[in-house]
Amino acid sequence: MRFILVAFFMLPSIIYADSLNVRKLAEIEFDAEPVALAVNDEYVYITCVDGSLHIVDYSMPTSPTVVGSLQTPGISWDVAVSDGLAYIACGDSGLRIVDITAPSSPHEIGSFATWQHGELGGISVSGDYAFLVTDSLRIVDVSDLQSIEEVGRYSPPAGPREVAIGGDYAFVAAGSFHGLRIVDVSNPAFPTEVSHVSTSDAYDVFVQSDYVFVADLTGGLRIIDATDVANPLEVGHVSTMEFITSVVVEGNQAFIADGSVGLRVLDISQPSSPQEVGYYELIEIWDVAYCGSFAFLTHRESVAIFDVSAALTTPEHHTNLPTQFSLHPIYPNPFNNTANITFDLPREVTGRLVVYDVLGRMTNTLYDGKLAAGSHQMQFDGNRLSSGAYFVRLETPNHSATQKAVLLK
Repeated sequence: MRFILVAFFMLPSIIYADSLNVRKLAEIEFDAEPVALAVNDEYVYITCVDGSLHIVDYSMPTSPTVVGSLQTPGISWDVAVSDGLAYIACGDSGLRIVDITAPSSPHEIGSFATWQHGELGGISVSGDYAFLVTDSLRIVDVSDLQSIEEVGRYSPPAGPREVAIGGDYAFVAAGSFHGLRIVDVSNPAFPTEVSHVSTSDAYDVFVQSDYVFVADLTGGLRIIDATDVANPLEVGHVSTMEFITSVVVEGNQAFIADGSVGLRVLDISQPSSPQEVGYYELIEIWDVAYCGSFAFLTHRESVAIFDVSAALTTPEHHTNLPTQFSLHPIYPNPFNNTANITFDLPREVTGRLVVYDVLGRMTNTLYDGKLAAGSHQMQFDGNRLSSGAYFVRLETPNHSATQKAVLLK
């Protein structure tokens, strides 16, 4: 098996042209495309489309090391790790259970066939039960790995895509137009739907306390208050720039894989007003995992490791977040060579800051790209320009503003 490690050595600054509060530390490549991730304090567990499982030691995050691998049959669509075992959703080959207590020598110790009911594409484990996503949600008792048996089944209006367990309830992402289904599994033999929330294309789901986070593909991230499971209520929403395929949540942060855009980190301390506090632009991504101060992202035929500690320590911003779009007067003005430009954005946008002369010709592009919500300051360097009047323009898809600046040399 071929493994290629690509390490990234960076200066300590936390902001880069293609990132905010997120640093890429390393990227490890595989022969086949990684599909799913699970992580704990020491290892990240990676399943690939060729059915392989790889265990990576990331104790030195800039130099992660593959310490163990195992080939399983089928396509390994999902993985869950619990109590020294990896539960792998192997498509037509069903559930495979792997002993990972010795990471250097993982070995299969149990299996359960699901081919009669479609591909096994997702999995969640809670206690003695594994919840399997096939053409329905199948609940199997895994307390005895030598005698795994199905004990219950729930069939949503359409084939489910993913499931997360919170207490006595299974939260099922049920795909196009069928949204989030909330199922009482307190008696695994008789799972019962108690409510649902309509979304456009529920693809992934994560549960933390009373809140459910739904990756709704092009519908963005949906935040559902499920305090009353019989009457769940959507309380927050984050639009997507591409399509959200995966979400994990820890504390006040949500980490989302946004299609061909990249990793996005959200502050969800106020679920009704989530704010982006970090991102890293990366194309062709699919799954995201998080542990400690590190995020992991599948990227083409590799897995990338990121330091997100700066996003975790971002100061409280909800109370002082700007309420309106504003480009402030330039200072000093007139100026000699260098002037300061400040502007406020109430939400994240893609925009540019450009300079025009009195004839309307563009002379400088000061910034072109994604801009986080908040107050920004940039410099206008006029060293290469002639004395005269110039116009600084902030342009976004929905707003624009202009300030005049006079350069005197």
